[in-house]
Amino acid sequence: MKAFLLIISAAGVLGLTGCTATLSPEKASTSEASQVAIDTNAKYEEQIVAVSKEMRGICASSAFQSYFKKTACFPPGITERQLRDRTRITKEQRRAAVRVFELQHELNTRTRDIMIKSGDKKMIELAKRSQTDVMPAVEALQKAFLSGSITWGEYNTTRLRLFEENRPKTTAD
Repeated sequence: MKAFLLIISAAGVLGLTGCTATLSPEKASTSEASQVAIDTNAKYEEQIVAVSKEMRGICASSAFQSYFKKTACFPPGITERQLRDRTRITKEQRRAAVRVFELQHELNTRTRDIMIKSGDKKMIELAKRSQTDVMPAVEALQKAFLSGSITWGEYNTTRLRLFEENRPKTTAD
């Protein structure tokens, strides 16, 4: 789940702001700076797409279907039925969820690293905020979910809320 929030946020911000590198005028002409910005943006996009593809592979894996039958791969895909699900996690679902969370944590860490290395101030800010603000909330949700103290519906509702609260805002928001 950690990766859901961060990958979607990174992809959303990418679409809104792009990722550019800046060079001082002394070191590069405008055309050289533009080419570096284009190359950096393309590299960033390529890396984010690769992480997103890995996440989708996790979601499609038969090993994790007991988990993904009850929740969406990415929070925007959570259905009304999933939001109303009053059942609690089973042992089989818990085993799958633990492994999914581990894999997503790895992807999330890579995504934050990609965002920080982009050099884009907004990306860096999002990555740092993810680590300091979003991750503790996600970890608390996962702990409550894995312990069986909340239902699938409560888990999905909170997952979707965390996504909505932390997704990049557009000028239309």
